[in-house]
Amino acid sequence: MKAALGRHRSPGSRWRRSAATTVGLSMAMAAASLSVAAAPVAAAPGTSGPVHASSAYTPPTGYWLVGADGGVFSFGQVAFHGSTGGKALNAPIVGAARTPSSLGYWEVAADGGIFTFGDAAFYGSLGGRTLNAPIVGMAATPDGQGYWLVAADGGVFTFGDATYHGSLGGRHLASPIVGMAATGTGNGYWLVGADGGVFNFGDATYHGSLGGHTLAAPIVGLAATQLGDGYWLAAADGGVFTFGDATYHGSLGGHTLAAPIVGLATTPTFGGYTLVAKDGGVFTFGDATFAGSVGGQTLSAPVVAMSQVGPTVGAHVLLVGSYNGIPGQYTSIQAAVDAAQPGDWILVAPGDYKPTNDLTNPPTTAEASVGWFGGVEIDTPYLHLRGMNRSTTVIDGTNAGAPQCSSAASDQNPGAVIPGYNSNQPIGRNGILVWKANGVSIDNLTTCNFLTGSSGGGNEIWWDGQPTEATTGPLGLTGYSGSYLTTTSTYYNQSTNTGGAYGIFSSASSLGTWKNIYASNFNDSGMYIGACRRLCDAWIDDAWMQYNPLGYSGTNSGGTLVISNSQFDHNQDGFDTNTQIASDPPPIQDGACPDGGTSGITGTTSCWVFENNSVHDNNNRNVPGSGSGYAGAGPAGTGMTVSGGRDDTVMNNLFANNGAWGALFVPFIDTDTPPAGITCSGPGQTDFSNQLGPGPACLYDPMNDAMIANTFTHNGYFGNPTNGDIGNLALATGLPQNCFAGNSTPDGVAPANLQSTNSVCGPLTATSNFSTSPGSLGGEIICDAGLIPSNPTCAGTDSYPAPPAAGAVVPQPLPSNLPTMPNPCVGVPANAWCPAGAPVVAKTT
Repeated sequence: MKAALGRHRSPGSRWRRSAATTVGLSMAMAAASLSVAAAPVAAAPGTSGPVHASSAYTPPTGYWLVGADGGVFSFGQVAFHGSTGGKALNAPIVGAARTPSSLGYWEVAADGGIFTFGDAAFYGSLGGRTLNAPIVGMAATPDGQGYWLVAADGGVFTFGDATYHGSLGGRHLASPIVGMAATGTGNGYWLVGADGGVFNFGDATYHGSLGGHTLAAPIVGLAATQLGDGYWLAAADGGVFTFGDATYHGSLGGHTLAAPIVGLATTPTFGGYTLVAKDGGVFTFGDATFAGSVGGQTLSAPVVAMSQVGPTVGAHVLLVGSYNGIPGQYTSIQAAVDAAQPGDWILVAPGDYKPTNDLTNPPTTAEASVGWFGGVEIDTPYLHLRGMNRSTTVIDGTNAGAPQCSSAASDQNPGAVIPGYNSNQPIGRNGILVWKANGVSIDNLTTCNFLTGSSGGGNEIWWDGQPTEATTGPLGLTGYSGSYLTTTSTYYNQSTNTGGAYGIFSSASSLGTWKNIYASNFNDSGMYIGACRRLCDAWIDDAWMQYNPLGYSGTNSGGTLVISNSQFDHNQDGFDTNTQIASDPPPIQDGACPDGGTSGITGTTSCWVFENNSVHDNNNRNVPGSGSGYAGAGPAGTGMTVSGGRDDTVMNNLFANNGAWGALFVPFIDTDTPPAGITCSGPGQTDFSNQLGPGPACLYDPMNDAMIANTFTHNGYFGNPTNGDIGNLALATGLPQNCFAGNSTPDGVAPANLQSTNSVCGPLTATSNFSTSPGSLGGEIICDAGLIPSNPTCAGTDSYPAPPAAGAVVPQPLPSNLPTMPNPCVGVPANAWCPAGAPVVAKTT
């Protein structure tokens, strides 16, 4: 057993984020070749101290105990919603799980039968099927719209929106499986055996096990930490074992128990845990609160499981607008947000909503400097904001009275003016801003035309944990999700680069999921994740990014971060992840698994994964922001750029019809001023300060990245030197090399022998291929960017897409085939619009 060190936040830290935050080599190498510094991007000044203080939130306490007969005992702030106690069962109950609202629960029997109570929905079962081994446990998905069942032989069965990531069925096990736990994103899970062996799948990270050790008693339970970067195991004698970032708070090992321990559950804060015994005795550790037990009572059946209350209990539904003839209580989204309590749902009817909270309640100078302003501002945790139709529930940044998402200049709203701040220039606007509020979900709506200004802005949907330069401690926001979201801007002023900046954005936030999202016409990137160190723990699935300088941008975002089943097309550069010294610090963009863990996807220590995506036709310079800042300097015609990133894995993707390169691994040179305490030192960091001109400059090399089993088709057709499927460039030597294996590259790679010399990750580089001479890989990237008027790095025959002519950039319309949420009432407590788990039907006359 061990105790882990806790993470803490340093007081008085400040935040700084530059307005454009990506792609490096093209702009940076131009500076290197001409010995001039690239112009730094303007950034909001840092502040410290409280802004927009929110009321304190105290998580509830309580738990349920479940017997083998399905009897349920409730304690603390949880309610009894029913049980199977007293009913004849085909097989005993073996496990239970609560719903996200804590207003219901599921029970599972050994034969796979499922029983639902409260707001738990039935998504299927194994009842009546012949199983190879009995079911021993279950876990619910984070949104409560599905669940997994696990059998003693390690077979995993999925229902609802639970996704299958593998199992142990058919494999020889040293001991039977006894339990499972899901990751916070719902895209992975762990299984644990009676001998303490741990098996990880999907985005679940392996941090060690007890397999092969001699135990005083068998393992009976498993629970994961908040971010899934560790877990606890509990034994039948009450012994507790911690791995990864799980903290030891005590155990019952060595104590004489009246009955063996049968279950383990964590508190809503993950700062403690509770053990339950077969006789219903309850034992608490850390911040777990004892709320009662059935120890000493005569039970009709032994206790087999427990479930701890979640962060919320309650879940009222607040309705905005009028849906199918039924009016809601509110006409304003912000009014509903202000009235809501943690755990509540806000449903928004179709309509064109033009929120103005940032205008009617303008931010202070301190708040504006850190981006704390939005048309809709959410600082209450665990709220759920959901539109009733993705395409027709529209959050619109244009002026009152303007047509929906109007492209007319006169209809745009530039944001508030704060007297004496930023030369009295409008500060810009953010759309829906979630400010340091945990557990907020946003689903099934469209946002448009929240534009950039003198203090940033231009973020359509933003989860903001307020980034700090701290290299340790928790991030400012944990738990976020978005699905069926459309973000765009129909307006762009090319002469001032005024438009939408980012579609969907998260910063200093962890444990997030984005599914079925779309973004187009932004002057930086369609979506962005940054400033989350190795703590990102995010999963992006089924995203579609078009008509941006960068489809995706991610600065200093690492650890477990998975982008899958997504499409990037008609951008200037399809996808970019990078290291940067000042923008969304601290560096580095490091995809290594936290605490030396192993990814359940790659089987390696790389947890940053780009897999099963389609990256095609990214040749478009006629996009907002082209040629402006770091993002606009992305090499046109490139599918993917890894700029100074390390420990990233790119596997099983299609790269097609990208005219310059399918994928590039390149250095990033950052000429921004480093925040206090951050220096350009360490492996892969080369200090160019005062060598490119007066001031700082730091070059970050990519290292230990893996590109495995990708398919390339018709890339590099611009036909310039080094154009092709893959390019790999690095300056420093003695670094773990990037590796390239199993890729189909019919249009060539640079260097030409890359897949033979660099087939294995890790060996230290002995030579550098860093050059900016005409026709070299570095020279061609600079030439492509078109940042140097005389183009000294171009070969004589080079031809790349020209920068857009004045007035050439015209925002593109939205696709017509973006699906809305099939049932926006799923998971929502009964209300006037969702009386029985489905939308109310419009009245006919």
